[in-house]
Amino acid sequence: MICALFLLVRLTILNNNYTCALNWFKRMYEELEQNKVYMLIHTIDMCIGFVNAFFQQSGKIPDWLAEGDFNSNRLNFPTRAFSNIIYGRVLLIKGEYLKLLGIAEHFRGIASVFPNILANIYTTIYLAAVNERINRRDEAVEAIKQALNIAMPDKGYMPFVENCDYIKPLLEDLYTHGVFNCKDILRILELYKPYQKAKEQIEGAF
Repeated sequence: MICALFLLVRLTILNNNYTCALNWFKRMYEELEQNKVYMLIHTIDMCIGFVNAFFQQSGKIPDWLAEGDFNSNRLNFPTRAFSNIIYGRVLLIKGEYLKLLGIAEHFRGIASVFPNILANIYTTIYLAAVNERINRRDEAVEAIKQALNIAMPDKGYMPFVENCDYIKPLLEDLYTHGVFNCKDILRILELYKPYQKAKEQIEGAF
């Protein structure tokens, strides 16, 4: 139920319906209370942290997520790959680029256990973003191409859309030079337009 509601949150945000998204979060808490599965409070924390991280609302991310405090008993190991997606984004928006570079392989190691392909895609996108920020364009291009190669067979656009605030110049460069499938990159850039609009309007909503 929480997974379904989280998907609805992301869809309604993309459609600029923030009130509805907030109601879905409220529904998560109601489901938790009704079924008395209080251990899932941390799962809801991750849903909230995810949304706020990708809208650069770092002050509204639960502290344990923002600080990478994953060593307590609050998380089962299979959830670590998802929490790393959030923590990696937090490091990116805080400008802790070298720390993110250093921890990326650890993220990939955790993602490889089951495996969690989505977490690997996000991590590889972060590597592209970080390398772009520290003026290592060649490494950034290779990382974004690697992420696209993993994601595009399943049309996994949203990880790129959510990180377009950091990787848009890389995608535009690939599109201009025809280095990658232009239709996929164009679709990502098209999806980013309403997402960017939502990002500009969402401050204070969550």
